[in-house]
Amino acid sequence: MSTRNRCTTSPPAVLRPQSLLFKLPVKCLATPLTLLWAIPVALLATGPGCKKIRQHDCPKYVQVRRLKPQPDDVVVAEVNGRPILARIIRRRAERKGITAPEALQELIDEELLVQEAERRDLHRDRVVVEAGKQAAVYQLLAETFEREFTPRDVPDSDLRRIYKQKSARWFHRPELRRFAHAYVKRPWFKRGRRWTIDIERDRELKKVMQNFQRHVADHKPKDWKAFRALAESFSQGDQALTFGIALQAHKDLRRSFADALFALPGKGSFSEVIETRPWYHVAYLIEVVPRQNISYAQARDEIRGKVFPNARRKAFTAWVKQARKRCSIRVKPEHLPVGERAPKAPAKGMR
Repeated sequence: MSTRNRCTTSPPAVLRPQSLLFKLPVKCLATPLTLLWAIPVALLATGPGCKKIRQHDCPKYVQVRRLKPQPDDVVVAEVNGRPILARIIRRRAERKGITAPEALQELIDEELLVQEAERRDLHRDRVVVEAGKQAAVYQLLAETFEREFTPRDVPDSDLRRIYKQKSARWFHRPELRRFAHAYVKRPWFKRGRRWTIDIERDRELKKVMQNFQRHVADHKPKDWKAFRALAESFSQGDQALTFGIALQAHKDLRRSFADALFALPGKGSFSEVIETRPWYHVAYLIEVVPRQNISYAQARDEIRGKVFPNARRKAFTAWVKQARKRCSIRVKPEHLPVGERAPKAPAKGMR
């Protein structure tokens, strides 16, 4: 039985224009009229005027089945004449975490199915062609853009600008304190042009916060989640407490609250009732973040890692624009579907 590949078709014979004269029947060549017709055709076909030169500035996509051979390729198996190479087996085994013989069997079965699909002419299906285009795009990006644009290609001027903008917050910053606090709003109201406070109601709210502070002292929460549970479950009369978490420096807080918060001895400690103009608080210290003084040379790599994804998106947009300039693009907006709604954008945090 022949081992010739039956799943592939042989390429068509090449038509050689210079052989047209010799392909004519002998009966036709016998007449002078036929000679007068055949000789100019043969000369025109073999002359330079028949060669049409086209500039492929933007080459068309062609779906290719056969793998491009490399100098170090080793054929491990053949399926109807199509080779299965050692590098493909190695790549499949490393990607799936299997042995080389298992990867070889998978590739043989896969090649049999591919050839059967080609026999049924399914490889020309639109879905298959689109999938091949997407794979080609991913391979193009992996071999060109992703290799050419690396974190080292982010301009130093951009890094220095970000360092200067974020310096006061992240690189040259004072001590920060992360805290949770339960609080109630004091009963201020506006009378005419002046703000005044309901004294009786204000005393009641202060007593509520004092009772809550004693409640916290009795239970001694081990972490901020336990403190939040105490705040959410505590109520006196019709008054409930509001809970919040923040990370702030001393200068970013109201003076009375900042002094009481920064006077706490350490993680897990809680304050007495803190009185500020808008609220009454009870604070719980979660974490003390020490002060930092980081130079640009020390922070450069960290900044580069954070800004690289956004810089790569911008560089990719410019890269695609350059490709558009090299190609001829024709758009017919009159053929766009009418009445179809654009797809909704995915919700934030979802892909």
